[in-house]
Amino acid sequence: MAMMTESEFKKQLSAKEFERLYFIYGEEKLLVKHYTEKLTEKLTGKKPSDFNFHRMTTSTPVEEIIACMDMIPFTADINCVLLADYNVEELAESDFAALCKALEDISESTVVVVSATTVEVNAKSAKWKRFISRAEDYGVVLKCEKKEQLTLEKQLVSWAGKREITLSSANARKIISYCGTDLMTLQNELDKLCAFVEHGEITAEHIEMLTTKNLEAKVFKLADFVASGNSDQAYKQLDLLFYQREEPIAVLAVLSGAYVDMYRVRVAIESGEQSSVLEKYFDYGKKAFRLKNAERDGKRLTTTALRKSLDAIVDTDYRMKSTRADKRVLMETLISKLLLLSREQ
Repeated sequence: MAMMTESEFKKQLSAKEFERLYFIYGEEKLLVKHYTEKLTEKLTGKKPSDFNFHRMTTSTPVEEIIACMDMIPFTADINCVLLADYNVEELAESDFAALCKALEDISESTVVVVSATTVEVNAKSAKWKRFISRAEDYGVVLKCEKKEQLTLEKQLVSWAGKREITLSSANARKIISYCGTDLMTLQNELDKLCAFVEHGEITAEHIEMLTTKNLEAKVFKLADFVASGNSDQAYKQLDLLFYQREEPIAVLAVLSGAYVDMYRVRVAIESGEQSSVLEKYFDYGKKAFRLKNAERDGKRLTTTALRKSLDAIVDTDYRMKSTRADKRVLMETLISKLLLLSREQ
């Protein structure tokens, strides 16, 4: 077999036409967990027997795994062996070779499911590369990728709807902008909002009050205040970042990203292009919404001001990393410079 899409995987589950081997992994850990559970439930039922369902981990001896793969199912059609959160990097070379060899000849009554629900799979490492290749040759590989923003918005709206709570697309977008694109994080934040609202609608005020904002969201808000020349709010936001013990170098890195976005958008527009053209040349991935934010914020700054702002950011970065100067003072000085440039005509 080979790589399988999510839609193909769902069709296979519905048809109950199973392969002998599945490897499920990817950045979107919530989907890895979800599809692993769905597959094992289809294979063994909601209350599987210990005779037909064997859950193992990386610490399980490979000899025991291979022995379970050879077992004949009792009172069921399928013997399921789940290698849960399995990390081949931790295996000795001899054990790794023995496992790969066993996966080449799985009995017709056994299905092996290898799942990386929290393990980070480095597809470029030698062992993972060999393992993925083996899984493609003798079974199915399902890679759960990060979702596009529009898909995430629809998912949040759907989750809220199942609880008979209304969530607009605009407010779903607001949750994503604050919390990032990790589906598990978004689910946790929505659970919190739904529990608070109980019924009715999740409003922008609820989101502002209850969601846990990630560093990127907090710094982008700082950039928004600075670009608009709102010094009071800019310094309040900076104070909040320091109060929450955010590392100044990390704050500066995200702030520089916001200004780079604004400058890229400005250059694209001045060249007669749409800001979306930048997705072809830079790795915005599932964060294309940053370009819209950059276009909105960048309108408040002249091209010269943007260039001077980037110079100031580069200078501050150099000072933070090469001198013993107080990083908070350097950040406050930078913000004052950026605020002055935001008023430059």
